[in-house]
Amino acid sequence: ICAGLSYAHQRTDDQGRSLDIVNRDVSPGNVMIGFDGSVKIIDFGIAKAANATVQTDVGILKGKYSYMSPEHAERASLDARSDIWSLGVVLHELLSQKRLFIGESMADTIDQVLHRPVPPLKDIPDSLSGPVMRMLERDRNNRFADHCEAGDALRETLAKESTPVTTAEIAQWMTSIFPNAAIEEEAQADHELHRVLISAEEMGFDTTDMSGEVTSATEIYV
Repeated sequence: ICAGLSYAHQRTDDQGRSLDIVNRDVSPGNVMIGFDGSVKIIDFGIAKAANATVQTDVGILKGKYSYMSPEHAERASLDARSDIWSLGVVLHELLSQKRLFIGESMADTIDQVLHRPVPPLKDIPDSLSGPVMRMLERDRNNRFADHCEAGDALRETLAKESTPVTTAEIAQWMTSIFPNAAIEEEAQADHELHRVLISAEEMGFDTTDMSGEVTSATEIYV
């Protein structure tokens, strides 16, 4: 997740100037694990670049309140450290198995984000809880400067505290939990390949393979 956010934050325009992209919606629902073991941060639908021409309406907050940074809730200017806070909330909840900021109303939740002390993580090694709690510093100057730094701290901790998990192991784990979904995804991929090939043939493109033995997109699919 840190790598994906870092990539977005480091994007530049054609003149090499930073776009200062901030996701503003880092939350569990926007972290996807693929059946190939990949981990992706998705939905930059409310992400905002520094030079964006469309501005958020005055008084309107966008994003999920429980994962919103204090500066976001206060409608202050945002930078990469805002996404670091949001990722810190996600990690805190993963490790504690409890929601961190969840009120009876939107106003109550925002009040918790702004003022409720962040509870320490119990039964978690200091080397892991330390980086997470640093991500949740309300003063953004006390957080990690960027996601590269945050990711390095987490990787260093995991290397010391546990055996690294490979992409292949994640893929195997996903397939064991969602066996039917994995089959459906593979079938959908096959269907999409078939659709694209037929479309290419119908449009007059040459779909003959390199050996010259197959001339039909349908035969290629089969």
